[in-house]
Amino acid sequence: MARYQMSYGFNELKENDQNEEETRTAQEVAFTKSEQPTEMDEIKSSGESYEMNKQCSKRKQQQEAPKWFDIDPAHNTKVYVSNLPLDITLDEFAELMGKCGLIMRDPQSQKFKLKLYTEADGQIKGDGLCDYIKVESVDLALKILDEYVLRGHKIRVQRAKFQMRGEYNPALKPKRKKKDREKLAKIKEKLFDWRPEKMRGERSKHEKVVIIKNLFHPEIFENEVQLILDYQNDLREECGKCGQVRKIIIYDRHSEGVAQVNMSTPEEADLVIQMMAGRFFGKRQLTAEHWDGKAKYKTEESEVETEKRLNKWDKFLESEENRTEVVENSINTSKPVREIVEAEL
Repeated sequence: MARYQMSYGFNELKENDQNEEETRTAQEVAFTKSEQPTEMDEIKSSGESYEMNKQCSKRKQQQEAPKWFDIDPAHNTKVYVSNLPLDITLDEFAELMGKCGLIMRDPQSQKFKLKLYTEADGQIKGDGLCDYIKVESVDLALKILDEYVLRGHKIRVQRAKFQMRGEYNPALKPKRKKKDREKLAKIKEKLFDWRPEKMRGERSKHEKVVIIKNLFHPEIFENEVQLILDYQNDLREECGKCGQVRKIIIYDRHSEGVAQVNMSTPEEADLVIQMMAGRFFGKRQLTAEHWDGKAKYKTEESEVETEKRLNKWDKFLESEENRTEVVENSINTSKPVREIVEAEL
């Protein structure tokens, strides 16, 4: 047997291997065919998707047209008031209903959303409608104002209910624009924005700012822009004797030679005013006062003037010595170099 195999080889084993390989290949082909969708499957799937789209379109067509609906009491902010005095005014009605909450305002006219019903000749009927901002105000009005006696009239307050007259026409319903909705939301936010009132004797924030005038003439900066940094440093050094200097702005184009000094407290600003008011600086007598919180000292300039000023600053920063001075100023003030340069620009 061994000689035979040595002479003629292992034919039987080769045949078995070939059979196994053919079987494995046939299985792979069958599996690949099973994964590929047939033409009938594609037709079937396309037909199913067509049916689904058809059903969706039918549902859209079958959607009910807009119709009248009642407001949920949990969201109804309107109250109906009856048995009012016939000589009541809208202002008096607003004062009465305002006892229970904030009344809604119209975004356009800013008037209270109140209504006193009248006859054809303009005579008041004695009933009205009030629209609150919060639903809680409605509950409060039902408890407090219902059966409240106003000039001998026992008024009645109830949740407003609306009834449709004739057929409902959605085209007649006023559409609220997006701007109106945003404006109304801002009004509500402003009304409910609570901030603690300023304590008696507490000073305003703008009293921390000192305005110094007649410090310079704008023409001096046209040829020597580096003087702006010199003035800043000199003011910081002098005002720093009175407290912590937060910020200094030189309005180099203002005709009155204005500089702004921001201190950390109004009391420190008082000391700066005492020190700088009436003082002479370069043969110019200074004036110093608190900022009123409204005045603006930044002057407008044309594009040509802006370009001219920027070119001067570019030339100024080309020098290594000048760049070093700006960096040192940045370190002393704990501000980025870019912020210092932009403040001067």
